[in-house]
Amino acid sequence: MDKPSFDTRFFALPEEFSCCITSVYRVEIRLPGGREFSDALQPELANIRIMRGSLPVSRIGDGPVLAGADCYVSGPTSHPAHFTMGSARLWGIGIKPCGWARMARAPADDAANRLFDGREQRIFPGLGALTDAMLDAPPDDEREFGLIAEWLASLASDPPDLRTVKAVQQALLDPAIKTVEQLADASATHVRSLERVCRKHFGFPPKLLLRRQRLMRVLADYLVKGATCWTEVMDPQYTDHAQFTREFQHFMGVSPSEYARFDLPLMRAFVRQRLADFGSPVQVLDKS
Repeated sequence: MDKPSFDTRFFALPEEFSCCITSVYRVEIRLPGGREFSDALQPELANIRIMRGSLPVSRIGDGPVLAGADCYVSGPTSHPAHFTMGSARLWGIGIKPCGWARMARAPADDAANRLFDGREQRIFPGLGALTDAMLDAPPDDEREFGLIAEWLASLASDPPDLRTVKAVQQALLDPAIKTVEQLADASATHVRSLERVCRKHFGFPPKLLLRRQRLMRVLADYLVKGATCWTEVMDPQYTDHAQFTREFQHFMGVSPSEYARFDLPLMRAFVRQRLADFGSPVQVLDKS
């Protein structure tokens, strides 16, 4: 076995978390000996990851490297997260903007495009204790998932702007929405309020969120369908290939042709399994 293998399982949370959490999942990554592999995650929503085994060396875009952490928090991103790691057991919790509004103790734009050691950060209280509880006993899916569910429930609150956050979160899924004004209308929000809500709970201004959403639709189709060229999956909102290339370079840091040469073993396996088990290939396309 020269390439890593991935055993992925998704877990169903209670309905009360449907607008807050994209998914809770466990991935067993297996490689022969002490070998490692590298991959890059697409721009995504906020995440928490807890792991045992080989701990990753990670960075978002050109940001600082985080290494040796058995738990980390990544804020919402507009650049890919690059990492190198070996065999490991990994738990992931994907956090929607509604989840950030209900559970986080800091504005999302303060965490955007940043990685945090989960034991040292103060965005999600009790994460270090959760990590200890999960790792202090032999691996067990049901026990570990139960600990995660209890921890999430302990953080939940209902901020006054939660209804607006949910409306914007839902409106972003509509591929027909092209402008900030249309997004404001669809979410019944004044443009100025939309800007504030997006920065506080989504991590970025609304215009950038729309641009990220458009590119993620293309990348999801590309990875799921195994397209041989980008024109097969290019979103109709792009005026031409030149605009698509500029946007791709902005968000991904490489050209579309360079990205097409990447191996991306975990990313390709994960999006297909996620689509089969969860109905959506990537976080930002999840229904609210």
